[in-house]
Amino acid sequence: MLRARRLGASRHFEVFVDAGTASAPRLGLAISKRTAPTAVLRNLAKRIARESARAARGLTLADYVVRSRAALGPDWRQAK
Repeated sequence: MLRARRLGASRHFEVFVDAGTASAPRLGLAISKRTAPTAVLRNLAKRIARESARAARGLTLADYVVRSRAALGPDWRQAK
């Protein structure tokens, strides 16, 4: 991820992209215990990120990394 550039950010997440040599769009997820203390929250955040990536059909051939920034509380799903 040394060459990656920040594609976008929200209060809870950051997205990085690296053009690299990917043969298909790839998604990496970095959801830490500090931001999502329970396994249920971490798995939910990963599931939503994967589904969002699937729904975004216009992804270019690159590596994408979604990283959590702030603590995920009960209201984080409404803040898009």
